[in-house]
Amino acid sequence: MHRTLARTLLPLAMSLAPLGTVPIFGQTAQQIDQKTVAFEVTSVKANTSAAAASTIGFEPGGRFVAINMPVASLIQAAYATSPVLRPPIIGGPGWIDADRFDVTAVTDRTSSQDERRMMVRALLADRFKLLIHSDTRELPVYRLVKSSSDGKPGTKLRVSDIDCAALRNSGRTPTPEQLRPCMTAFGLGSLRLNGTASQFAAGLARMVDRPVSDRTELGATLYDWTLEWTPDQSSSNSPRTPSDSNLPSSIFSAVQEQLGLKLESAKGPVEVLVIDHIEKPTPD
Repeated sequence: MHRTLARTLLPLAMSLAPLGTVPIFGQTAQQIDQKTVAFEVTSVKANTSAAAASTIGFEPGGRFVAINMPVASLIQAAYATSPVLRPPIIGGPGWIDADRFDVTAVTDRTSSQDERRMMVRALLADRFKLLIHSDTRELPVYRLVKSSSDGKPGTKLRVSDIDCAALRNSGRTPTPEQLRPCMTAFGLGSLRLNGTASQFAAGLARMVDRPVSDRTELGATLYDWTLEWTPDQSSSNSPRTPSDSNLPSSIFSAVQEQLGLKLESAKGPVEVLVIDHIEKPTPD
């Protein structure tokens, strides 16, 4: 096991300076007490199982666990600007995508969501010697627009009857049943999300591997977004089910047929994370 000193956050916070105007779930890095935001104990080990599934998240009590995760995904989670938006990564060696790791980190303090992401950043700086900065690049993007001139919505685009943000901030602990409609789910051939069109566009970006900007003019209205399509069998070991024949052949077709929207290819400015330095960790 490896003990992490609070001061190991400093190099990461310094390299974060260009991100000063980018909120991390509502707060910038400079607004968080850097002396207290670090795990007490961390463990990082290579995962050679060749398993397809991976998980990442905090357990009750503040224990952070990532299983079978590439470092690129850990970096994106640590620097996410929303629960669904994952910034593209520029640079770095090929192993940050190819190699998988099991990471466990514990703390005995209660931490906010903002502090938890800073703690993961500190872990990356300490164990992977990560130095990183932000930049803006002109890259291929998609624009999410209405697919017809009359703007008629698809059959699966429905205005939500629940305000998930208000539910979470009500001061009362929601029941699992109450929170179920608020859960974002990225599956093999499916996407479910409760939120605005811009939040859906951010979630969609994770499925099409390209930033998606909201041009739907649907505003701040909350929707229950549901997409289903036939997954690409070449990238999956899952057998085709009988119901697959009734589904669109791709996520692009599903967006148009089920939501009444479409994805247009374009180029635009994209905020990216640029890796300046990273090393493979010493396992423990």
